[in-house]
Amino acid sequence: MKRLLFMIVAIGAFCSPVLATAQDQNGWTDAKWGMTGPELEKAFAGKIKPNAEGGYEIDSYAIDRLTFGVNFYMGGAGLKKVRLMSQKSNLPLDDDYRKLAGLLEQKYGPAIAKDIPDKFPAKSEVFNTSWGLPATKITLGYLRAYVAPTIGLYSITISYEAQGSSTKDKL
Repeated sequence: MKRLLFMIVAIGAFCSPVLATAQDQNGWTDAKWGMTGPELEKAFAGKIKPNAEGGYEIDSYAIDRLTFGVNFYMGGAGLKKVRLMSQKSNLPLDDDYRKLAGLLEQKYGPAIAKDIPDKFPAKSEVFNTSWGLPATKITLGYLRAYVAPTIGLYSITISYEAQGSSTKDKL
């Protein structure tokens, strides 16, 4: 009996960090799905402002060495999507994309779709890696756009979207 109890405790201790890392945040940082504009303004006091599209935005949000603009998209039921978009760069962001994918995997567990090549091709292409949590779909995107053979434009996006949003809210 003691042996069985020990095995159950050992298995639970082994599995609990894995289960904890994949917990759904039901939003992004202090923004939760369904929040109203005034609730967002309170949660991000002094950092957030209304934008022209009827949502909200934060001009500058740093993750590691990258700076992102953050957009909050509203629907009939409140907050439905948060999108972070890096400032465009004329230098490749390959390592940053890999690092962010690793950080997201540490926090949310293995990706359900992974698009991270060992060597990125020298052509225009979009790469997406995504996680599907019970209430949130997370997509990490990387745009590599070449305007000339040796001139590129690069950006990274991270989107958090409420699962089960209606088709009307996605338009």
